[in-house]
Amino acid sequence: MNVKRLALLAGMLGIVALAPAWAEPVVSRIAAVVNSDIITTYELEEALNTQLAKAERQPSPAQVDALRKELLSRLIEAKLV
Repeated sequence: MNVKRLALLAGMLGIVALAPAWAEPVVSRIAAVVNSDIITTYELEEALNTQLAKAERQPSPAQVDALRKELLSRLIEAKLV
């Protein structure tokens, strides 16, 4: 009986030890402040991922950076309106 409990405990500890490897932390920072409102980097990345999903081909890193800046400008304009 003790061997079964020990094996179960070892298995559970193994799963718990691997759990952080599965989790991807979400860190959101402030990308812009518009009046008293903020735009987070999470919002910006979500908008970027939506646009990239619509793209027919994989853009270059320079194109992705340009798109990110354009999307940030759009998000700022949306907050102002």
